[in-house]
Amino acid sequence: MSYTKYIRALLFTLILYCLVTDFSTAQKNIFLKPVRVEKGSYVNINDSLVYFNKDTVIYVSNSYMPEDTNAYKQTIIFYDSLKARAQKKKFTSFLYDIVVIPPARLNPSKINKKNIDNFADHDGKRIRHIYVKRLNVFGTTVADPESSLKNEKNFFLNKTHIKTREAVIRSYLIFDENDTLTPNRLSESERLLRKLPYIYDARIIIVPVSREDVDIMVITKDVYSLGLMTEIHGYNVGKVSLFEKNMVGLGHELQLEVPYDYRKYNSAGFSASYEMKNISQTMIDAKLSYRNAFMRRIRKVEVKRDFLTAYTQYAGGISIRESNILEDLDTLLVPEPVESSNIDFWLGRSFLLNDINFTRAVISARYVNNNVWERPEISSNSYYRYQKYNLYLASLSFVSQRFYKANLIYNYGRNEDIPYGGMLEMTYGKEYNEFSPRDYFSIKSAFGSFVPGAGYFYGRGQVSAFVKNNMTEQGLLNFNLNYISDLYDMKSYKLRLFATLDYKRGFFRFDDEYLFVRDGYGIRGFKNDSIKPDQRIYLNLETVAFSKMFVYGFRLAFFGFADMVLYSRGSRFYEYQNMVSGFGIGLRVRNDNLVFNTFQIRFGIYPGAPPGSILQHVDVEGERLLDPPGFDPGPPGITKFR
Repeated sequence: MSYTKYIRALLFTLILYCLVTDFSTAQKNIFLKPVRVEKGSYVNINDSLVYFNKDTVIYVSNSYMPEDTNAYKQTIIFYDSLKARAQKKKFTSFLYDIVVIPPARLNPSKINKKNIDNFADHDGKRIRHIYVKRLNVFGTTVADPESSLKNEKNFFLNKTHIKTREAVIRSYLIFDENDTLTPNRLSESERLLRKLPYIYDARIIIVPVSREDVDIMVITKDVYSLGLMTEIHGYNVGKVSLFEKNMVGLGHELQLEVPYDYRKYNSAGFSASYEMKNISQTMIDAKLSYRNAFMRRIRKVEVKRDFLTAYTQYAGGISIRESNILEDLDTLLVPEPVESSNIDFWLGRSFLLNDINFTRAVISARYVNNNVWERPEISSNSYYRYQKYNLYLASLSFVSQRFYKANLIYNYGRNEDIPYGGMLEMTYGKEYNEFSPRDYFSIKSAFGSFVPGAGYFYGRGQVSAFVKNNMTEQGLLNFNLNYISDLYDMKSYKLRLFATLDYKRGFFRFDDEYLFVRDGYGIRGFKNDSIKPDQRIYLNLETVAFSKMFVYGFRLAFFGFADMVLYSRGSRFYEYQNMVSGFGIGLRVRNDNLVFNTFQIRFGIYPGAPPGSILQHVDVEGERLLDPPGFDPGPPGITKFR
């Protein structure tokens, strides 16, 4: 006969007696309730945050129990108080360790967990204090912020990195102490932090203090901001980049880049940029950039403020660009210089109509001046980018956007935000061109949602055109559909499927305008500048298998892909000679303890590729971050025909 359960019951009774008697004189008529405390909880004990790294079950006084919490969620508040007292004495601390339950982790497989789910139970409470915890870059995780992998290598690398300053992190929070807690504001702040290029992951935890008050713990983990990145696209094409994404912890970014293409040019190029984010806590960003590569020299200064959250009321920006280019225009025997400047200014106002589903009405206006003072001779229906014009645009948008929280989308580790909702945008413009004035019309709509049992779907459609003398010019029709499946558990692997279907057609386009068929536009690892369609449909399929192996910190994700493109110029799609396809496999490798923590190797084949194609059978590049299309309103504009 086993006496284990009797021994454990005796230990529970003993630890309860030792702890409860310490404050029994101050607590009358105490009734003890069982609560289960989850691993990873912070609790405020005597104005100090205590972290719990193990699950356990214990009995606590109902005098600490908020009336609005259910039996399962009562755990985080009250056992914490008991544990804090246990740690004050060696004997009770020893007893506590004996009765701890082993930890358990859950990995969600569906893209249906809303960002506000973790905060909804505390809606309406007062935010008492806000704490910020900045984790080391190596050996830590926001899921278990108090644990770390301690070794000499991690210690050395962490010392070479300056953490993001606490003031910078606080400047991105759209809530403050003494505010009434709103779940949407917490979820938007958490997403905003994760979106920053120098933040690897972020998490906001609510720490209940009483029935009316809570404390907030903001946990962030930086990316290792200093890095060297290479992209190799074949033997003679690629680029080398040196960057610092978070200079002295301020969030400023410096990037130096050397692109090269020895198939066409004898020398490599150079570019440099410096970006300052959230200047004086105004959410205003400024960027200076210079590029001199491949017979193009471009200087640009830009200042902008985006609609970062649903609570952002005003957005806008101004950019000034000056270009010096040698251009052959596909008609000249010898390239001739093109010198131009572009001034772009826009301003928008957002009205929050519904705080629950983040429905907004947004009005925006934009002015663009394109001035060209040296160029070859062009006609009114060619080379729009080199025409002189003043363009005035205005748009009205209706937007509803919230987010799912997911992981294992493209990479291990990161929490990723998947938008859901919808958008309808109508744009009107008037252009005063050097040749003749004309009007611009556009209507665009998009939607995104999780479908139970199927996965996540995103769709977008747009039609736009200029109208001059009752004749259509530079028309565009575009439909797009994206799909991300649930995560399927296949014993040794976790599988996720991706699909993109895109159709684009131009009508009454200018003579030099055509759609691309290349990497990023239908088929990865492929380029052929002799293919110049005005109609294109492509299908991208990808399967990612996340391996459960964990060897010396390395985690692997295998993937396979299939890309197919049909194109034409004034003819039908089903002609066989107008199809390009690519198939391949690849590997994504991640190690959180290495400076270059993620890289990708891809192998591809392109059967029946047209003559003159440039094929990248082997491609090596850095981390591929998920950037799903959303519904954020931006400046009204002319959709590019690419």
